Amino acid sequence: MIYLSLKTAFNREGCPVCRLVKEQEDRYLFNLLYENVNDGPTRNLIRGSLGLCNYHAWALQAREAKEWNDGLGAAIIYQDLASLVIERIEDLSGEIEALTAISKKSTGGVSIKRGKILRRDKPGLKFAKRLYPKYKCHICKSLEQSADAYLSWLVKGLTKADFREAYLLSDGLCLPHLREALTMAKEEGAAITLIQKAKEYLKELNMNLLEYIRKHSWEFRGEEKRPEELASWIRAIAFFAGEARENVTDSITQSRIRALKNYRKMHINENNGNEKNENWTEKT
Repeated sequence: MIYLSLKTAFNREGCPVCRLVKEQEDRYLFNLLYENVNDGPTRNLIRGSLGLCNYHAWALQAREAKEWNDGLGAAIIYQDLASLVIERIEDLSGEIEALTAISKKSTGGVSIKRGKILRRDKPGLKFAKRLYPKYKCHICKSLEQSADAYLSWLVKGLTKADFREAYLLSDGLCLPHLREALTMAKEEGAAITLIQKAKEYLKELNMNLLEYIRKHSWEFRGEEKRPEELASWIRAIAFFAGEARENVTDSITQSRIRALKNYRKMHINENNGNEKNENWTEKT
């Protein structure tokens, strides 16, 4: 299934691994809200990380608002977390009282208790330790594992002629995923294919960027910008940083998708002919 998913992703715009991981992320957020809000193991994972990371917490909120125009799932998850943090703070009540008593006797940042000098330069450190999560955001961890699996299969697939040909016709990997794929490559042929594809993609992209910049000059402003030039700056950011993760309803993301689709249509038309381009357009 991973092998087939990769080959399908090769026919779409942008880094195929970024695309597949993003699709998995969307499915996970939907399933979490739809059926796993009260699931015990899932709740324990969220408790262990004291919620989700900044990105996935707000992505969860946006997804629930989009699907159901509500926030019940998020409310259930974070009410549980609020109770958990309250318990941890209440467990520290004895230490808080002791510290309060010491503070009344302190002088110049130094307290004396039972003949010992206690420095109070970081009195909140012991409390902070109780509020740190045990684990990282479990959605981030799951997606990292998925990306590794996709990259591992991709590298292995590059030893097969049909898979390698499909990859060479794609946009290739973004730079972050390219680095990881190269470290996984055990066959020289796979490593060479990855490097050659990146070089070919960047050389074309660089020319498109130069033309895009040139046509912004006053004397050339009347020249029409081609689809591959209009999408060049977006493609450049996507290559160096990885694909965008914004919500698909965002206006900037929508304009980015349109620009990439226009570029992709042109790219497939040049490589595979008009008939295949029409088929791809129908699928998208």
